[in-house]
Amino acid sequence: MNHLLTIAGFFSLGFALAPACQAQNSWATLSGHVADATGSGIVDAVVRAFVPGSPDTAETKSGKGGAYSLPFLLPGTYTLQIAATGFKNLTQTDISVKAADTVNVAVRLEIGDVRNLVTVGVDSDWLQTASASRSQRFDTYAVRELPTVGRQAYNLISLSPGVLFAQEQFGSTGFSGLRNFDNNGQYVINGGRAGTNQFLLNGAPISLTGTWQLSPSVEAIQELRVMTNTYDAQFGRTGGGTVNVTLRSGANSWHGSAFEYLHNAVFDANSSENNRNGTGRGKHITHEFGGTLGGAIRRDKDFVFFSFDGFREIAPAPVVSDTPPSDLRDGKHFSNYGIRVYDPLTTRTCREGIDTPRGTQCFSTYIRLQFPRNMIPDSRLSLIGSAILALYPEPNGPGLTQNFLNGANTGRFGYVQPIARWDHNFSERDRLYALFTFQHSTQTQSSNGFPSPADLGTGTSERTGQNYILEWTHVTSPSTIFDLRMSLGRFTEIYPESNCGSCLTADQLGILNLPHAPTVRVNAAPRVDLDLASPIIGNTFTWNTENQLDIAPSVSQTRGKHLLHYGGEFVYAGLGKAGPGRANGEFAFTRQWTQQYAGRSRGVLDGSGVADLLLGLPYSGYIDYNDNFYRTWPYFALYAQDTWRVRPNLTLNLGLRYDVQFPFVERFNRSNQGSISRRKIRSAIGSSQTGRH
Repeated sequence: MNHLLTIAGFFSLGFALAPACQAQNSWATLSGHVADATGSGIVDAVVRAFVPGSPDTAETKSGKGGAYSLPFLLPGTYTLQIAATGFKNLTQTDISVKAADTVNVAVRLEIGDVRNLVTVGVDSDWLQTASASRSQRFDTYAVRELPTVGRQAYNLISLSPGVLFAQEQFGSTGFSGLRNFDNNGQYVINGGRAGTNQFLLNGAPISLTGTWQLSPSVEAIQELRVMTNTYDAQFGRTGGGTVNVTLRSGANSWHGSAFEYLHNAVFDANSSENNRNGTGRGKHITHEFGGTLGGAIRRDKDFVFFSFDGFREIAPAPVVSDTPPSDLRDGKHFSNYGIRVYDPLTTRTCREGIDTPRGTQCFSTYIRLQFPRNMIPDSRLSLIGSAILALYPEPNGPGLTQNFLNGANTGRFGYVQPIARWDHNFSERDRLYALFTFQHSTQTQSSNGFPSPADLGTGTSERTGQNYILEWTHVTSPSTIFDLRMSLGRFTEIYPESNCGSCLTADQLGILNLPHAPTVRVNAAPRVDLDLASPIIGNTFTWNTENQLDIAPSVSQTRGKHLLHYGGEFVYAGLGKAGPGRANGEFAFTRQWTQQYAGRSRGVLDGSGVADLLLGLPYSGYIDYNDNFYRTWPYFALYAQDTWRVRPNLTLNLGLRYDVQFPFVERFNRSNQGSISRRKIRSAIGSSQTGRH
């Protein structure tokens, strides 16, 4: 069990400071200091913040020294109204607050009639003087308009100072992680390790092992924030940085949008492989579509927001593979390629000067004789080997390798992503919102380009993620606010090696009574690895799931010059993994049985994997018996944060966090690990023998 204790003390200097703290990380905080013309604090001034045309309203009173704080605000552009007995009312407009932000607005009231009003327009970009947190924010406009690959918002993370995208391999053999349906964690934030960052959606976790499980549509994002350093104690469970995405919500007026992006192959260039072989340009069509809609069901009471993002893509994926030449398949034309094949039934001890030229030592202990005329007799040909060999497509190019080009090979990708949010105001003291996200993506792309059932890598992989978030905010008093957030996330992946499944059985190849592990129910054919040829027959899959229940209560309190924020977090996570491996078997056919010396090769032309296959002699084979597991991973944390306004130009951010990450536990006790001393083993054996007598 790991116990992590974090104490943070950050200093923030500036002008016109006031106590503030970060509320739950999908909310914002507006704070400041109300004073008269001499700078003396005004107590019990009524401070009200609201978004024009929206029900987003908060109200409080200034406390000791004139300090005030309005936590748990939705991100937006606010108007601030301040009223105090004996002073003119003051209104400040265009105050922009963002998610997990702390904005300080210090005001001075003029003596006069309360019926007089002073209106002040302020700059919407405020210097964050009450917090030492370092972060980069991207608002709605930036997220939508900045160029990104595949309109995936997390592309913008690498634009933040201190962030490095560590993905090194791309293309057909790599994984870019840049498309909107991809899941990646290869970001190094502030020197942390890749895969140790935390991703949040409206403050709720959507990552468990450092990889995001959902990339929301850019049309639905209110703000994306990358926190790289010195964030306060409410943020934890990360070895690098924290990335929080805040989604939009509905308002009193209805607004919507629709989009359509279409890419066609008309202006695409052909690939060099296709040009070399005279093959036409592959088809490449990308189609992304969707929209948003938000508004009020009941004015100032119930608000909804919907988003939908759909994606379809057909992308050319020309592949060059290796297939046995046609004239080798009858076992009679090895000499055409300079290959020498030897009869494994003639294996004997090598004799120097007899089996080798005079004065030449034997290359190995055992030697074989070459087949007469370098041909395999028909009586020795295996029907099973011939049937397996017939699964390979005919080459369309010269040579022993890289002789099969499938220029028409394509990859097909797609996903759907609906998002729905409902906000409800019970009263000025209570509000609730519920958020639902869902994404289902599919991907199909052959890795060898062979037709079924010899295909490999063509299985339609699926990734499904769903998140449910419920958050309740309750104002217990003008100086105390309670917040409770609960979320449930589930992310599942399945990667079949082929779409064939059981379309080809071992019996159909003539392999009778081939055992398979009880972890599979189908009698699929074994995978075949052939020397100088691409492997064929995909007969396995992998399945993974990540489940996460998160409960996070917190309280914000204003006490004089202190704004206190404390709470806790409990996570019950589960990781499941299943994969039978080669439960239906795998055979490897090398040159070992038909090379001149047993156990020692003299080059690629010494023996032939095709000859071994035609003789029905695999060099190796195995069957996997893999068990599945489901590991639970509980975690809890307690934290307290104090933003203390020592004086107008000095604010201290003090935080304390205690984390406990419990170790993995196999839910059904199917995992064994440890060691037993030899003494205990001998004792157990002795007891067993005594018992038999």
